Amino acid sequence: MTKSNPSQSFELKELENLEAMDEEQFIRKNFFYQIECLKVTTDTFGEFSHINYSANEKSKYIRLSEDCDIKNVLTLLRDYWQLETPDLIISVTGGAKDFDIRKTLKESFGKGLMKTATLTRAWIITGGTNSGVMKLVGEAVKDFSTAYGKQRKLITIGIASWAKIRNREQLVRTNNSYATVYNPKSKNGDEIELDVNHTHFFLVDNDINEYKEEINFRAKLEKAVSEKYLSRNFENDSQKIPVVCVVLEGGRGTISTCLSAIENKTPCVIIENSGRAADVLCYAYRKFEKIDQPPFTYENSVRRFFQEYADDVKYDIEEKFKTKFVTLFEMNSEHNSISLDEAILASLRKGGSKDVLQQLRLALAWNVLEIAKEHILNNDIDTKEIQKLFMEAVKICRTEFVSFFLRNYDILANLLNSDEVVLLYRNISRNVFGKNLKGKLTEENIAKELTNLTIHCQQEYYSFDYNNTAKELFVYCIIKNQKQLALLFLDEMENPIAACLIAEVLLKELGLKIDDSEIQKEMENNSSFFGSLAVELLSECYLDDAKKAQLMLVREIAMFNNTTLLTLAKAADNKTFIAHGACKALLDRIWRGIKFLKPKEEELVKWEKIRVDHYMSILENKEKDIILEKLHHLEKMTERLTTAARKSYDGYKIVSVHAKTDTQAKWLNYLQEKNVDFLVPPMKVDHEAVMLLSPREFLRVKVLLHKINLDFKIIHSQVGEDLRNMFKRLDEKKQFDINDYNTLEDINSYLDNQRNNCPSGANCEIEVIGTTHERREIRLFKLTKPGANRRIYWFDSAIHAREWLAPATNLKIFDTMIKQTDADSISLLNKYDFYFVIILNPDGYVYSWNSERFWRKNRSPNPGSICLGTDLNRNNDICWRCDGTSSNPCSDTYGGSAAASELETKAVADTVSKYGSRIVAWNTIHTTAQMILHPYGYTENGICYRADDHDDMFRVANAYADAVENTYQTVWTRGTSCETIYAASGGTDDYVKAHGNVKYSFTPELRGPGFNPSPSAIEPSYQEMWNGIKAMIAEIEAIESE
Repeated sequence: MTKSNPSQSFELKELENLEAMDEEQFIRKNFFYQIECLKVTTDTFGEFSHINYSANEKSKYIRLSEDCDIKNVLTLLRDYWQLETPDLIISVTGGAKDFDIRKTLKESFGKGLMKTATLTRAWIITGGTNSGVMKLVGEAVKDFSTAYGKQRKLITIGIASWAKIRNREQLVRTNNSYATVYNPKSKNGDEIELDVNHTHFFLVDNDINEYKEEINFRAKLEKAVSEKYLSRNFENDSQKIPVVCVVLEGGRGTISTCLSAIENKTPCVIIENSGRAADVLCYAYRKFEKIDQPPFTYENSVRRFFQEYADDVKYDIEEKFKTKFVTLFEMNSEHNSISLDEAILASLRKGGSKDVLQQLRLALAWNVLEIAKEHILNNDIDTKEIQKLFMEAVKICRTEFVSFFLRNYDILANLLNSDEVVLLYRNISRNVFGKNLKGKLTEENIAKELTNLTIHCQQEYYSFDYNNTAKELFVYCIIKNQKQLALLFLDEMENPIAACLIAEVLLKELGLKIDDSEIQKEMENNSSFFGSLAVELLSECYLDDAKKAQLMLVREIAMFNNTTLLTLAKAADNKTFIAHGACKALLDRIWRGIKFLKPKEEELVKWEKIRVDHYMSILENKEKDIILEKLHHLEKMTERLTTAARKSYDGYKIVSVHAKTDTQAKWLNYLQEKNVDFLVPPMKVDHEAVMLLSPREFLRVKVLLHKINLDFKIIHSQVGEDLRNMFKRLDEKKQFDINDYNTLEDINSYLDNQRNNCPSGANCEIEVIGTTHERREIRLFKLTKPGANRRIYWFDSAIHAREWLAPATNLKIFDTMIKQTDADSISLLNKYDFYFVIILNPDGYVYSWNSERFWRKNRSPNPGSICLGTDLNRNNDICWRCDGTSSNPCSDTYGGSAAASELETKAVADTVSKYGSRIVAWNTIHTTAQMILHPYGYTENGICYRADDHDDMFRVANAYADAVENTYQTVWTRGTSCETIYAASGGTDDYVKAHGNVKYSFTPELRGPGFNPSPSAIEPSYQEMWNGIKAMIAEIEAIESE
C-alpha cells in the first residue's frame, strides 16, 4: 500500500487522448489522483465486488482527503462516474452501531425511502458501512433491486472514514487493475466493513485515525451537489437540488449532524420513537412548539441519553434548533395518515426549496396537484417550461395535472414533433406495443405498428399529424391503456365518436397481442367502455337531429384518413352501434333509393360544403355541446363509481370503551391525537368513547387497552359489508327521497324546487353565503314572510361531513316548515323567519359519499402538510386552539393554520355579522351523542367558562332536551360541552354567542348509533328534534315575557 497524507487536495490528470480509449483503457493507463501537497500518487480507487456476492455487482470507490477541492469531486461524479443529476438528495443519518428495530418499522422505513428515491431519482447518502442505519439503507436497496431488477438500482453513496474500514488494504491497486475483490473476513478491533449494497464510496482520509473527518466532507459534498451540480462549470447555479436529512436513532454525532443541517436550512425528517438522539430531538421539537408529549414515550429514552452525554447537548439544541426545518414522523404508528415519502415532501415544503420549477417537478413526482397550483398560478412561468411539465405529466399518467394544464393553458399548440413522439412511446412496454419491432424505436417504426393495428379500418398508412396534438395524445393514451387520461384528450377533439371507435379497435387489437391476462382483461373492459360511449354519443346526436346524425355516419373524417363512422364500427365489430336506429334509418334511406353521393370526387365536393355550411354552424356546435355534456356526465359518474374509488372498510370494527381512570382517559386522548378515528371522542372518565379501527389498528389498540387495564366492547364488526350494501342501494336510487340520505346534487335540486314552490304569503330565497376550496356553493335557504326586522331561527348541519343524519333531519324540519303541514309550523312561520344551511361543509360531504364514508373535515390543503382538511368546528375565531384542538393537520380535530382560516368559517362569520342582531337562536346540528349543548366549550385558568346569562341558556336547553326525551323516552344530556363532556374551543356555537349578539346558541347532538345509522333513524330523529325545537321556542318566549 502506498502511504499518503492527503491534507490538501487531489486533481485529475489526463495523459493521453481520452476520446480514443474505452473506459477500461482510460482507467488502467491514465486515471490517477495526485496529492498536491506531497506530489505522491494514491492508487486507492476503482471498483470492488464483495467476495460473497456476484462479481457483476460492483461498487465504485475512491480514497481522498477531507479538504480536497470539491470541484474535482463534482467532476468525478459527473464525468467519470457519470451520475445523472438527481431531483433530490436524501441524507440519512443516525445510529452507527447496530440497534434493535422492529420488523414492521424496518420494512416501513425501507419502503418509504425507496419510494421517495424512485419517484424523485434521488441520491441517497449515508455513512457507507455495514452497521446501524447504513446497513438498514443497504438492505432496503438490496430488497428493491431484487424486486425490480438490477437495471433500476438506486444511486446510494457511502461516505466513510478510511481509517475505520476493515481490511482496507484490499482496496489499494497493486497490479494496475481497476477492479478488485473485497473480503472483510476477519474482525479487527472497531473497524467496520463497507456495505456492499451501496453503489459508490468516498473513503475520506487525513491520516489521523479518527472517526470524524468524513462528517465535514459529507456536509461539504451535499452542499456542493445541491448548489452546483446543475451547472456545467460548477459555478453557482440559480437552480438548486433540494436536500433533506432523515434522522433515525443515533448518538451525539447524529445531533451535531442534524443541527448542522438545520443551520444550513436543510429540512430534517426525524423518526419518532426510533430511540436515542432522534427521540431527544423529537422531545425538543415538541417542547419548543408547545405540543403535548406522548405519554411516557420519550421519558426513559431522553433521560438515558443525557446521562450518557454532557449538558452541552442541551446547550447546542437550545441555541441551534429551529423548528421551521423539522418534521416529525412516527414510523412506528398505525395512525399516521401519511407515509415516509409524504413526510419527506412535507419537510421540503415546510422549510425548503424556493426554486419554483424544482417544487413543480417534486409535486409532479409525488402527484400533489395543490402544490403545483400554488406555484403555477402565483408565478410567471415560461410556456416552454409548462409544456415540459405537461408532457412529463402525460408520460407518468398524472391525470389531475394533465386536466389542470388543459383547463388553464392553451398548451397543445406546437407541442409535438418527431422526437417527442419517440420519447412518448418509449414509455410503453414492448410487451404491450411494438413487441416485434426491430432496432431503434423511430417515428417510422411507431407509425408502422399503428398502421398494423388500424389498417382494416383506415385502409391507409398511419401518419402523425402534429397540428392535431389532441388526436395524437389520445391515441398514445389508448395504446398505454390509460382510459381516464384518454378521456381528457377526447374532450379536446372535433370527432369524439370516431375517436371512441378508434379506441375500441386499438384496444381489441392490442389485447390479442399481449400475454399478460390482467392487462388483457383491462383492455377488454376499456374497449367495451369506449364502444358503449360511442353508442351513447350517437344516441344523443340522433335524438337531436336524425338527418344530421345519418350524415355523420357516412361523412369522411380527415383526422383518421378519411374513414367513416360506419367503417370504424364495422372494424370494431360494434354490433350495438351498427344496429342503432340512426344506422338503420340510413340503410333504409339507401334501400329506398334516396340518393347519397356515390362518386368519391362528387362526395368530397358536396361534403366539403356540408362541413362548412352545416357541420361548423350546426353539427359542430350542437354535436360538441351534447358530447361535452355527456362526457361531463360520464366523468361525474366515473368519479362517483371508479376514479375516486371508495375506501374499503373491510375488516374494520367499531369498538366502545369507558375510561375508568384519568390515566386511561389520557391514553385515549393520545390515541385520538395519533389519528385513531373516534366516532364518539374520548371525553371524561366514565363517558363512552367509540373508535373505528382498521384490522391492524385493532390489534395494536387491543394490546394497548390490555396494558392499561381498559375493557372494550366490539359493537360492530361488519362495517365494510354494511357500507357496500348501503352504497349499492344509494347508487341505484333514482331520485331525491326526504326519508333517505341524498347526495349534495340531489339536495340542491330539491331546494331549488322548493324555492319555486314557495307557500302562499311567504318568500323563499337561496343566498350563496360563501364558496369552498373546491368551488362549491354554501347555500342559505331563507324562508320568510313580509315584515320589517322579523326575528330569525337558524338551523345548519353537516359541518362535519360524515354526520349524515344531521342534514337528513334538518331537511325534514325544513320540509315541515316550507310545506306548512301542521298548525305548529303555520304558527311559527307567522311569527318568525327560518334560515337553513343544510350542508355547511359541501366539499367534505361530497367526499364522504364518493371516497371516504367517515371523512369529518373539509377538503382544503394545509401548508407544509400532505394531509388535507380542517375541523370547521375548531376553526372559529374564539379562544382558537385553547382546548381540545389538535395542531396536527392529519388529526380529525385539527383547528387549521390560523383562526378562521377556512372559507366555510369565514362564510359563517360574515353571515353572523349580517344577521346576528335578528337571530333569536342558532342551532348547529351534529350527531351522535344525544345531547343539547350550549356555550361555552372552553376554559379560563383551567375552569370551564360560563356566560353571564348561563342560567337562561341552561333553562332553554333543559326544556329542549326534556321534549326530545319525552318523544321516545330516551336519555339526553344538556349543558355546556366543557362541563358535560370535554373542553373544546373554536366552536361555531361559541363564536355565534360571543360575536354575533345571539343569546341562544345550541349544538344538538342527535341520536345514534354511530355516523352511519339506517335511513329508518331519520323519521324518529326528526320527531325528536321537531318536538325539541317547538319546546325551545316556547321556553324562549316564556323567558322573554317574564
